[in-house]
Amino acid sequence: VLHGDFKSVSGWSLSAEQVLGGGGSGGLREFLGIAGSKDYVTDLDELDGQMQEANLDVLLSSHTCLPFGLRLPSGRLVVNNGSAGIPNFDTRLSSLVTRVSTTPFHDRDAVLYSATAGDGVHIEAVEVAYDVDVWEELFERMWPEGSEAYIGYADRIGEGVEFWDVERAGRSLRR
Repeated sequence: VLHGDFKSVSGWSLSAEQVLGGGGSGGLREFLGIAGSKDYVTDLDELDGQMQEANLDVLLSSHTCLPFGLRLPSGRLVVNNGSAGIPNFDTRLSSLVTRVSTTPFHDRDAVLYSATAGDGVHIEAVEVAYDVDVWEELFERMWPEGSEAYIGYADRIGEGVEFWDVERAGRSLRR
């Protein structure tokens, strides 16, 4: 489990933008205005090699705001939790946690996407519902309008992430 990436606790090489961005027209990287830049591309073969060297079947990461799950060609899994506590998707004003267990989560409707690794280890993105109005009120008491956190997160808390959906996040995993 990493916060950031292999190189830095504040690293972004395991972000959706860098891992899933790809090239091509209409992709995530183009939408975010970073298409064509080699500075923002994670080499998946290198990542797979790092995981092999560390003897990892599954790499869990957080910190980078957009959740995703990716099965590499080797079968290894990379799963990023996105942001805990604030909405991660366009149509869901809820959060998620990445659950790792030897048994599947009992409420299958709450599992947005999942995969199984190794000897039956279940990795699941589980939706966490909460009262949005209460959370917005608490947020605004802690981070008043005009503060850096308010500027960065208030819209996301109230509206979600307009361009990111569950299908994109879990596209290479089975539900």
